Amino acid sequence: MYDPSKDDVVIEKWVQRVDKLSERYKWDNDAIMSSDVSWTVSTEEHRHTGQYVAEQIEAVFTDIGINKFIACCTDNAANMKKAWDLFLEKYADKPISFYGYAAHTLNLLVNDITKLNTTDILINSAKAIIKVIKSKSVLTSAFFNLQREKQEPRKCVLKFPVATRWASIKWITVLESDECRINEVTEALIEIEKVFKKELPLSDLSSTEQDKILEAVQARRKMCLKPIHFSANILHPKLKGKHLSAGEIVQGLQYIHSLARHLSNVDENNVLENLADFRSNSGFWETQFVQDSAINPNISPVTFRKGICTEFPLRFVAEAVLTMPATSAATERSFSSYGNIHTKKRNRLSVKRAGMLTYVNHNLKLFSATADKIKIVTNNDKSLNFFGYKANDELPRDSIDTSESTVTLGLGTGF
Repeated sequence: MYDPSKDDVVIEKWVQRVDKLSERYKWDNDAIMSSDVSWTVSTEEHRHTGQYVAEQIEAVFTDIGINKFIACCTDNAANMKKAWDLFLEKYADKPISFYGYAAHTLNLLVNDITKLNTTDILINSAKAIIKVIKSKSVLTSAFFNLQREKQEPRKCVLKFPVATRWASIKWITVLESDECRINEVTEALIEIEKVFKKELPLSDLSSTEQDKILEAVQARRKMCLKPIHFSANILHPKLKGKHLSAGEIVQGLQYIHSLARHLSNVDENNVLENLADFRSNSGFWETQFVQDSAINPNISPVTFRKGICTEFPLRFVAEAVLTMPATSAATERSFSSYGNIHTKKRNRLSVKRAGMLTYVNHNLKLFSATADKIKIVTNNDKSLNFFGYKANDELPRDSIDTSESTVTLGLGTGF
């Protein structure tokens, strides 16, 4: 994360055999992982109403400290939105942003389009064709030969549409990356709208259906985008909010200002001065070296702020915003780890034990990239901890990328 004293939260509803699975990654001032990072809680007979979900999230806020949070990303379910409303009322004086899973929003947009009469006919026709080809070995063989001839087998495949196959859309794949992509959420929706406006007149859709699609894009855009998305786009050195409307820019700037007032280690007036220079390419930003470094594809925005803009307080605000998640995909990936542990053959595992095993599995992956730097724990040296370091040792600075760490909370209903 941008600052060990600030954490982000990803909250995702999950239906599985266990009642509730929660994982938390917490960093102290020396960038050393806390030992108390995982817990499991049974929801028992409680229904997942908005009030109950809010109470569970509130417990995490209280445990870690409400002032350490600036964002909470959930899915777009009605109970989650109810929880947002409760929090926005309770924490009106804090710059905590509550927003939905961007990739889920794009999936909802796809569902809006598939409900149209013309697209429904097209999908049913495609299903019928796939069924015929797959039912005949001769046709299947001819199709495979065609794939080989074109030498692009992945671009021409026989797949039935399913509710969870989201990755067929470019922007969903991009936003679900392990990298922080919150700044690209606005870019995704802007590009999608441009493509629709260009391609829809060339399609077989009626004018009424075309209008419905454009209305759906606007509705989903309004549902998805919050001031934190606009501020992330503005603070990204390659984007600088160049595709945002005047109203969106104002909302983004207001959020940056409120966050600057919230952070204890910056002066809001200095942040506003830095922000003005940044947006107008004046002062520090006048030099060609700085401008070239800002758009260097090999330097991430967060690394650029930390390495090049070290002396400017705007960097703390930028790092805070740009390290927020665009989706709760990190939570989903931890659930995949859980599914590989709590299998049909190991279905007698208790919730607590399965959670502990998932914690070990998931955290080992975080350290796998720097396995060569982690010492081997031996029975001969009892002073070494689980990761091979003595209690007072400081981990190598490059062994943990705190800008990528997230706090995840998974809520689900037991079967």
